[in-house]
Amino acid sequence: MFAIDLLGAALTLITLTFLGLSGLLLSRLLLGRRAEEDPLAYAIAALLAMTTLATLLGTGLGAMGLLRIEIGLLLLAAITVFLLRKVRGDGDPWGALRAAGRRTWGRLKEHPALALLALHAAAAEGLRGLLRPPLTWDGLMYHMPIVATWLQEGRISAVFGMRPLSFYGFMPAGGSVWVWWWLAPSHSELYANLAFFPQAALLALAVGGVARELGARRFWPCA
Repeated sequence: MFAIDLLGAALTLITLTFLGLSGLLLSRLLLGRRAEEDPLAYAIAALLAMTTLATLLGTGLGAMGLLRIEIGLLLLAAITVFLLRKVRGDGDPWGALRAAGRRTWGRLKEHPALALLALHAAAAEGLRGLLRPPLTWDGLMYHMPIVATWLQEGRISAVFGMRPLSFYGFMPAGGSVWVWWWLAPSHSELYANLAFFPQAALLALAVGGVARELGARRFWPCA
């Protein structure tokens, strides 16, 4: 049993790594040189690209009745390699990531108290997510039943039941396909509570981006 759990954790980590790399490379390809000059825009674009790519790929496979993690992971790896080759023709594919890392580290050193508070909040929520089952209302009412059905059938299809279940069963892009990428590698709900951490980070960064566009750069140091 432990070996199966370990294999599931490894496959989940591999899947999420390819999702993250594809998002980083796609955002670098779309933003060009601006990715190194504007780390905030780069981070927002990477999270958006990762979410969009995972949703489109999962929806396409599900519509064809091929919603299996081995197929999805193979296609995801192929897309990542293709993006890497494209970005290499335009310079260093990881230069923007290093620039974002330096910028982030600089901000953390400037505001250590804020950094510790944010790290504590994220770590505490992540630990609770690993220790407790997914018992949120929306998870129990539609996300988990829908994803479990798609995982068992290997395709996206309507899931009939009570009103929220039937409604969201016709909306594969409403979050359920994204959750599938977190459940399919391990065939368990162990990591379900962590599935929307990237979108939470995207929301926070997007608020910063909007604030910066509205002139908050002087008053909000993280903008």
